[in-house]
Amino acid sequence: MDDTIDDLLYFQRGLEAAFEVETARTEAEALARLSDQIRPRVDAVLLDLFLPNGQGLALLSRFCRRFPGLPIVSVSGYEFTDRDVIRHGAQTFIFKPQASQESVMVAVAEAIVRHQVRGAFSDMEDAFCELKAEGEHREKRRKEFQEDTIKRLSDSATNK
Repeated sequence: MDDTIDDLLYFQRGLEAAFEVETARTEAEALARLSDQIRPRVDAVLLDLFLPNGQGLALLSRFCRRFPGLPIVSVSGYEFTDRDVIRHGAQTFIFKPQASQESVMVAVAEAIVRHQVRGAFSDMEDAFCELKAEGEHREKRRKEFQEDTIKRLSDSATNK
């Protein structure tokens, strides 16, 4: 998403070498394109932090709240610190005067991979927690069985 047509076309041409690209020039247009009908097909967003009806870190925060988990690579002709942009939800920040088609393509690809890795890690963590809970349950049942067996043997020895 970029409001400057030259930048929009420049980034689009670079990204189309590796990705299917949808474009938008305003926040409203971007939100419409990212509606629930299209959202499942979107792997990442390249977001200019200054659009006609939305600007800066507030714009980024709105996108991150509206589309949690969607990797966002932010770009701007205005300098922001990586820390501020990441704290507001973006994967990374690219300063437009230093942005090449290749650097943008790499940043978007890395954001997608990071998102996939985090998802896989989260799935593995969930599976580990389930296995751990199952193991704890088995251990509890083993101890109960052991205690019950000791009690029955003790009762049996006392009754003789």
